[in-house]
Amino acid sequence: MIWSPFEYALYYRREEYFQNVYSDIIQVVSDGNCTHAIEKMAEICNFRNVDAFLSELKFAKKMMQKGCSIDFILDNDLRFQGKSPDFIATKGEETAWIEVTTAGEIDRLSDVVIEYLRFICTKLKPPFVRISYKINYSYASIFDDIDALLETTKKSTQAFTTIISKKNYHLEPGNYNCGIVTYEAAQYDGKHSIPYTGGPEEVFTIPIEPFEQIVNKIIDKKSTKSKDWPGKLNYYIAIDFQHAFNEIDELVTVLYGKTVHYTKDWLRVPGWKFDDSMFPETTQAIQRGWDKNFLLSTKLIPHDMIRIESKGLFLTNTNSKEISGILSLFRLDKKGPYITPNPFSKSERENLNFEWLGDLPPEN
Repeated sequence: MIWSPFEYALYYRREEYFQNVYSDIIQVVSDGNCTHAIEKMAEICNFRNVDAFLSELKFAKKMMQKGCSIDFILDNDLRFQGKSPDFIATKGEETAWIEVTTAGEIDRLSDVVIEYLRFICTKLKPPFVRISYKINYSYASIFDDIDALLETTKKSTQAFTTIISKKNYHLEPGNYNCGIVTYEAAQYDGKHSIPYTGGPEEVFTIPIEPFEQIVNKIIDKKSTKSKDWPGKLNYYIAIDFQHAFNEIDELVTVLYGKTVHYTKDWLRVPGWKFDDSMFPETTQAIQRGWDKNFLLSTKLIPHDMIRIESKGLFLTNTNSKEISGILSLFRLDKKGPYITPNPFSKSERENLNFEWLGDLPPEN
């Protein structure tokens, strides 16, 4: 079969998305509080650059609505001898350097697989089947690598095609594990075989463990820029999460830690007492001036029978010390950007005055 239809699905079947952000482009580039946006657009040389810039625009628009001024950084900006952020946000006396990235290539994988299933179903002979699929999340390490994702998905579809061809295009019901994708064929009484993608949550919600891997890899990759910048500055990674059903509370868990909630039944256990001790790092953050109410909201200070059971990435990933925190937007959430500040960053990146950048996550 020809691979180009899949490349089309992966890269170019996004007209509706572009139409949705077209008004954002006009609004941002014409806003007096935004500089160098048109020049930044002129630097775009391929589709991937367009996609990246659209995510930058989304954050810029949201932050300008909160009263920020945005200065997009160009490739030839003499202020930066090495690596530069995507834009600088200012509000009054406050300044932050923002590096934007997109986490959503897995949705494009789904576009590719659906396109493939539509193609392969036209070739199948009776008895007819309904084919669904599941993504193997052990491949989470490549979810943000478009080239690796394309190549791995291509191998999966080729493997499934080989299975089908060996059966002379008579496919029995069953599961067919083909690497990053498992294809599931079920008996179907229609006039031809059909693809079935299942409920949207089945396809687009990434479980917490691979979701953590994705965020961890982004921190590792984007924190390296900070190491090239001397002196005190506020540096934030801004992540445009395009997975349809992942939400801010999952990011909070990944960054600050997984919590456990003890019930009142525990109080009746002889000798049991709720452990309200804090991590040493939390105690040190309080001593440096971090607001206790914020630390309570993240459960870094245990309270109300809730405490963190396992540390999050801000405590376990040493590269996170290079960033002041993370800004985030979520595909189905109209609010944001959300600000998840890092109480454990190194002193040159620590920022206690962060609320001007975005909305704090709602407390669960």
